[in-house]
Amino acid sequence: MSMQVVYSHPPKCAGTSIVRALRLRFLWRGMGLTAHRMKAFLENASPPYSYEQYQERAHRAADAVAAYHLTHGKNLVAGHFWYGDCLRLLNRNVHRMTVVREPVSRFLSHYRYLAWKYGLEENFSDFLCSDKAKQLGSIYGFYFANEYPNGAEDVDRVVQHAIDSLKEFSIIGDVKDLPGFLTAAKKLIGGPLISFRSNRTPNSVKPDVQQQISEEDQARLYEITSVDRLIYEAVKKMPSYVNYSCSADKAQSVMESST
Repeated sequence: MSMQVVYSHPPKCAGTSIVRALRLRFLWRGMGLTAHRMKAFLENASPPYSYEQYQERAHRAADAVAAYHLTHGKNLVAGHFWYGDCLRLLNRNVHRMTVVREPVSRFLSHYRYLAWKYGLEENFSDFLCSDKAKQLGSIYGFYFANEYPNGAEDVDRVVQHAIDSLKEFSIIGDVKDLPGFLTAAKKLIGGPLISFRSNRTPNSVKPDVQQQISEEDQARLYEITSVDRLIYEAVKKMPSYVNYSCSADKAQSVMESST
């Protein structure tokens, strides 16, 4: 069987650059996919979906589409979609990959991106109290456990489900060491992987929120990212995690542990 890869790209985790590199590597044997492409099939639902319902159904559909293409001739499917039930059913010869980021940094980057791309007008303090902020704070829970926790009673279950899912991944990179991820991925799949820097929010668009944040907002920020921080800390202990300052020996050990 030819090498097959699924790359699940949580937002603001440098995945746009990685997806471009992977698609160049696989060319016509690979494809990009985003859950938002399912929008046309969901827009006219009756009754209308809430944002959270739309997100769940769009990602569930994209999960099925990704699995379908990997079982019908594609060697790569990569983009913004969760790692769901259909992809979990694929055999172990399909390599799972992703890149994560320290959750507070990821959240702040996502907020800045929304302000730049969509003209978000709420100030940071107000935004932190919104349902949208709660969702952005649990992106890893959504992508790898397929749900947002609805309360404290859900946290342990969501975190464990995400951890169990991520244990199935051959390579988990970190935004702070993209060269390490590319080195490990190249060793696994072979061929060139060209590094890109794309889809970056201009630094001039929004002041550095992290330097202006109040103690109250900081406490709120840490609260709403608690699920993702627990998942991230667990990921850093996995053998598939490509550590910061990844050496060639470390990259090789990651490859050996995933085969």
